[in-house]
Amino acid sequence: MAGGFSAHGKHSVTDFGACYASRNTGVPSKKSVTATVPYMSGFYDLSDLYGGVAFENREVTYSFDLLEDTPEELQAAKSELLAWLSQINDEHISDDDMSGRHFIGSFDSASFDEGDEGLSGTLEVTFLCQPFLEDDEATTQTLTEGSNTVTVEGQPVNAYAVCESGSATLTFSGSAQAVTTTQIRVSPQLKSGENTVTVSGSPVTLSWYELSM
Repeated sequence: MAGGFSAHGKHSVTDFGACYASRNTGVPSKKSVTATVPYMSGFYDLSDLYGGVAFENREVTYSFDLLEDTPEELQAAKSELLAWLSQINDEHISDDDMSGRHFIGSFDSASFDEGDEGLSGTLEVTFLCQPFLEDDEATTQTLTEGSNTVTVEGQPVNAYAVCESGSATLTFSGSAQAVTTTQIRVSPQLKSGENTVTVSGSPVTLSWYELSM
């Protein structure tokens, strides 16, 4: 495997000439909340008690194989890469092989395995990321007065609502919110699949970023 990624205003290949030799994007694990009582077989799974299952952060690891002509050049190349990577904090990490999506994460740790001759080494960098990949572009849908179906393709998402003019009331999942020409974050989240959203008043533009594993 050989590829690159961009973050914090730079790209591993175009700015540093460093393709990653391997990558492990991991998978998010469920935050399990369980309960049991004496004499009961098994347990109650309360993980979605507040409307949806939550997930732990995920670790994303990249390894770079470095080869230089002198030990001094190897150390300089390592330091230059780390100076960039260590500044990535709560930012988009866009992998070339994952077009249209990105991680959101921060530098967590790094290790360097240097060859005996001092001319080569492997730099491994780990990022602590949000559980899901996020689309680069927002999905938008205009909702008119009455009942509307809003479909979320991936994981449950936070959505934002705004009226181009006038005002409206947005109702779904038992929650009603006033919407004006100032964008607001809608509560609760849109669930995965079809959501029925009722609008009273002016048309509302709903926008969200799809999330996927």
